[in-house]
Amino acid sequence: MLGDLLGDIPRNAKTISLQKKSIPSLPANLFIKFTECRHLRVDNNKIQTIDDLAFSGLNKLEELTLKGNLINNLAKGTFKSLTSLKVLVLTSNKLSVIHSGMWLGLGNLQNLFLYKNDISTVKSMAFYNLTSLKLLDLRNNKIKSLTENILNPAVYKNKGKFSLLIGINPLECVQQLYWTSKKEREGLLTLGKGYETRPKCKRSKFHAEASRIAMIESKLKGI
Repeated sequence: MLGDLLGDIPRNAKTISLQKKSIPSLPANLFIKFTECRHLRVDNNKIQTIDDLAFSGLNKLEELTLKGNLINNLAKGTFKSLTSLKVLVLTSNKLSVIHSGMWLGLGNLQNLFLYKNDISTVKSMAFYNLTSLKLLDLRNNKIKSLTENILNPAVYKNKGKFSLLIGINPLECVQQLYWTSKKEREGLLTLGKGYETRPKCKRSKFHAEASRIAMIESKLKGI
């Protein structure tokens, strides 16, 4: 079936679209002959599994869209061949746990969209491999807390150019999330504007904790 879908696409195609084709999985070496491809869209299918060699040969790919599938896990190194990738869209899938092995080889990635998955756990150093990241969209998941070490400090090198979108999550905004507002005050990141982008939590608890920590920091600076 997949062979038939790709059979009429020229080897030198810059864009490949496989949308709404009921594709259940992406096997090894599926796109290996399309070495000139820059944009690959495999949206709104039924993909559950992706072989860790599925994207072999796509070292010039700049944008990969996999939104609207049933992907619940990504094996370590799934995207390792995509060394030129700048945009990765995994919106509306079934991912629940995020770990650093998912993003091996993506040192040039700038925009990562994980909006509307089932993410409840973001492990330590989860995005540490993504040193060129400018936008991380984690909205509309099941995330309760995020630790500061999920990100590589390199993302703050272009001051104020990094956006972290974490709205519409059941965030427990105590000290674990204080670092996000602190980074924003320092001009190192933006949390966006409005309900869908900014973190929401119990205001009294969060703001009381944030104020307490800010007061302590202010006193320490005066010592």
